[in-house]
Amino acid sequence: MIIDKTFFIGEIAIAGIENTLDGAPLNLDYFIEKYEPEFLHELLGEDLFNDFKAGLLIAPIPSKWTDLKARLEKAFGTNFPKDHCPIAKFVYHQYWIDKVTQASPIGEVVPTSENSIRVSSDVRLVTVWNSMVDDNYEIARWLTSYPEIYSYEWQLNNWHKTIFKKKNRFNL
Repeated sequence: MIIDKTFFIGEIAIAGIENTLDGAPLNLDYFIEKYEPEFLHELLGEDLFNDFKAGLLIAPIPSKWTDLKARLEKAFGTNFPKDHCPIAKFVYHQYWIDKVTQASPIGEVVPTSENSIRVSSDVRLVTVWNSMVDDNYEIARWLTSYPEIYSYEWQLNNWHKTIFKKKNRFNL
């Protein structure tokens, strides 16, 4: 895995990340393990994703893979905090989509809590998603600027994918 719980800061902070919610663990690690590979597969495509995974297992890791990993961790370079990581933004989005309702014996329910008022998460989720899309374009521009290092076929196959499409509150 490239990211961990420490990436969820700033605009993608999750309150109580180390705690539990109503006695149940937050399961953020589960969402990272599930959605990080999905994001990388979507962004990089099958071949580059598989080569990247294999490249990270080589010791020492070749510079083309450490460079790509660094780009994925912080889309705009080392001067930006971890909350600029498009992987973390994707995981954050998927995490909160899942948390909108909870399964119960009577079907899906909306959880309630004491001393709080539930509001729509749409604005935050759309903002985070659109920021991730911008990061994805930055990574895509970077990848396409090195066709001799990263697969040229990537340029032809990936631009149509959902992770390059911005959203609005109405999902239009």
